[in-house]
Amino acid sequence: MWSNGPVRGVTSPIPGIWRRVVNLRALADLPSTLHRLQGAGSGTVRADVGPYPVAYVSRPESVRALLDGDVPGIAERGRFFEEVSRVLGPSSLVTCSGAEHRRLRKLLAPAFRPEQVGAYAQTMVTATSDAQRRWSDGAEVVLGTEMAHLTLDVAARALLGLEAAEELDAFTAVLEAGTSVFYRLVLPRRLSDRLWATRLSPANRRLVAAQARVDAFVVALLSTRAARAAPRSPARPANLLDVLVAPGPDGRAPLGPEEIRDQVVTFLFAGHETTAQALTWAFVQLSRHPAVEEQLVRELDDVLGPRPPTQADLAGLRYTRAVVRETLRLFPPAWFSSREAVAPTTLDGCPLGRGTLVVTSAFALQRDPAHWSDPERFDPARWLGESAPAGADGAYLPFGHGRRNCIGSHVAMTELVLVLATTLRHWSVRVCEPERVRPRATVTLRPRRPVRARVVRRPSSGA
Repeated sequence: MWSNGPVRGVTSPIPGIWRRVVNLRALADLPSTLHRLQGAGSGTVRADVGPYPVAYVSRPESVRALLDGDVPGIAERGRFFEEVSRVLGPSSLVTCSGAEHRRLRKLLAPAFRPEQVGAYAQTMVTATSDAQRRWSDGAEVVLGTEMAHLTLDVAARALLGLEAAEELDAFTAVLEAGTSVFYRLVLPRRLSDRLWATRLSPANRRLVAAQARVDAFVVALLSTRAARAAPRSPARPANLLDVLVAPGPDGRAPLGPEEIRDQVVTFLFAGHETTAQALTWAFVQLSRHPAVEEQLVRELDDVLGPRPPTQADLAGLRYTRAVVRETLRLFPPAWFSSREAVAPTTLDGCPLGRGTLVVTSAFALQRDPAHWSDPERFDPARWLGESAPAGADGAYLPFGHGRRNCIGSHVAMTELVLVLATTLRHWSVRVCEPERVRPRATVTLRPRRPVRARVVRRPSSGA
């Protein structure tokens, strides 16, 4: 099936351009396809799809160099991020590069310092408790929807200082329509641009309408923030909105309205979509492995007793954190990364022509038996030894690597642990047919179908 020789279980006798057409079948189950490519063990392998030259990178050393921008001739952004910029905006921290990325990251860093994450922790617990007051014992919920509502509420309260996540449905609509950018990668660039420009796609029309609502929300947010602005005490850590609107040393705002808009949209999306998917996968795994859930609940009883968790409890919730780490190993929401060759180059001896899409996958790397013992097994205990598992040294990249790693990784880990702890103190979340839940490749790694679960109040949790 792949264009530079046999890859385990996926070969094709069809030569030339027809092989690329045959490779379009890979899009039907991209996580499994990249998993097979990872198993080829040849470092970098060509995997041309449709009209595009594509290369897959599997060696951890090469993956880290790629993600850190250390491969000559390969840009730190590329076609995929051009498409994503149509959703998040061209000034987004995710889509910009070079000096602009370094400037933005430095500017935004105060919103993600440890002391500020501590200020977010109580919001995470409160929002989780508020959301679950709407649950009733024995009710069936759509888990992904519940987690998306919760994590967007957390992001809106913690990062923007809102009391609740306004315009939730508009943000959800942008995200759902925006995932189509992932599949436009298989179209020739001119055709993709033309389809977008003429709004021939229903997804495009939905996206444009939802974006207009989101833009209006951001304008209103900034107007309200400016109207109630007051000098901020240096002792009070800044949330993201504080950082975005704060004047620089010269008294002028460092960001323009469009740049602020792009950061607000980016962090509301990034702050809730990946976390919502990780929580969904965690509850799926706990339903598949009831003994793991029992051990996690015992830890909550021992560490917390009847009270809610706080940031101070994070160090003691070792098994809960191990469950989160193991979930992110098997089901990393940010499951793939891409770059683009801007000049002819080579990687691991594989020639890459200009325009080659260079891809790697945390999903595949973190399941590679060359780096992990019994890699398909969900085993939180692998994170509880005196030292981290062997694969964690270079082959564990759920938040990326280097200067392009996720700026909010500490916030995400804190939220995942606290939401699980807050929920499982009171509820058992029993996923319906958890063994049938399979991943689907979009911009994030989502379940293929909506995940339904029955929420059952724990006997000791009270009324």
